[in-house]
Amino acid sequence: MRQEWSDDRLDLLDAKVEDGFGRMDAEFARVDQRFEQVDERFKQVDERFDQVDRRFVEVEHRLDLVDERFRQVDQRLGRVEKGIEFLGDKIDSRFDALNRTLVHACVGLVATLGAVVAAVIGVALA
Repeated sequence: MRQEWSDDRLDLLDAKVEDGFGRMDAEFARVDQRFEQVDERFKQVDERFDQVDRRFVEVEHRLDLVDERFRQVDQRLGRVEKGIEFLGDKIDSRFDALNRTLVHACVGLVATLGAVVAAVIGVALA
């Protein structure tokens, strides 16, 4: 065995091993560069997610404002409905009063016409 593993052969093996480790180191350096690129891409993705998060916060704030506006509109519509109900009641009572007045006027006219017809008949018979 010793004859086969001479110093020259051991030096050759050492050179091959060193060369292999050198190539492996270079490959690891390339992998590290790729990971750095991936890390940079992840940073970009994180920045984009941060932008999206900020947009969602803005949208939520705007939705809160819209909800508040709708609450205000609902309150105003409630007041308008109450006003319409009040006016409706008033209008109903006025129509009722007008109806009574018209009925009384009609009864009065019919009574007056009856009296005039009776007077005309009375004058004609006399």
